[in-house]
Amino acid sequence: MQDLLKTRDANHLKAVEELEALYEKKLALENDKYIEIEGVLENWRILYERQIKEKDNNHKSSINDLQTNYRKKFNIAQSKYDKTQETAIDLKREFEEKLSQQEEENE
Repeated sequence: MQDLLKTRDANHLKAVEELEALYEKKLALENDKYIEIEGVLENWRILYERQIKEKDNNHKSSINDLQTNYRKKFNIAQSKYDKTQETAIDLKREFEEKLSQQEEENE
């Protein structure tokens, strides 16, 4: 009977050790999968951060280009406006001079 108990205990101990070994193997396998997925995610994160930075730089460049183009066009328009104002003042002065001359001639 005692041999039977020892055999049973030995079988149980062997089964426990086999289960522990199987558990450790499965745990190592899952850990390897986790590490692999973590590496893939890190690579994607780096790629996306690089793309975001690139797009941000492109947008800043586009904004600078648009601002430069706007300033150039604004300066051209302002110059044309100023010339038009000067022309209007000159025309008004000429008109007033001619009006004055006609009034003098009519007197």
